[in-house]
Amino acid sequence: MAEKIVEDEKEANKNLLDFHYKLMEILKNGQQIDKDTYKTLGEQFNIPDYQDPAVFFWIAQQTMEEALFMRYSLAPFWHTLHYRTMTASEALLQPFHFEFSSDSKTLGIDRQFLIGRAILTATTVHVYIPDDVWYQFPLGVKVKHAGVFTDLDVSLEKINVHIPGSFIIPMKIPGTNLIAGRGNPFTSPVA
Repeated sequence: MAEKIVEDEKEANKNLLDFHYKLMEILKNGQQIDKDTYKTLGEQFNIPDYQDPAVFFWIAQQTMEEALFMRYSLAPFWHTLHYRTMTASEALLQPFHFEFSSDSKTLGIDRQFLIGRAILTATTVHVYIPDDVWYQFPLGVKVKHAGVFTDLDVSLEKINVHIPGSFIIPMKIPGTNLIAGRGNPFTSPVA
């Protein structure tokens, strides 16, 4: 009887670990998690309907915290972008070839896009970095392979975001939530 309980507990822990890795994979790919998606994943891995981040493993908590802090620090950029969208009809999200129309390689790309004109994000590992100066965000490390398709180093702990040179990104030092960060100073990293 005790052996059966131990085996059931091991299986439950394995299911919970598989669930957390799958959820982190979805979050890293930029997909939205709604209640139905979360419930479906939970049912797939026989996990109760957890929503408290504290029930996740430490590495998952760190990854979620990093993603939230990046989101909170970019709130001024998003506000500026939404303002320009409303007042000047600029695109909030745009296909790659809108900004790089002279580069014929960008015409068929449908899995990476620009947020405004300044932030490159992709839903794939194999990406095209246009021939320009690009930096990893928020690290500021210059991208070595511009003008070619390249495979990004992707892990569950890393968010791949790039910005082209000569852009100013309005940011704020993040708080634990948007309200807590209101009084924090602004920063303006220049690429």
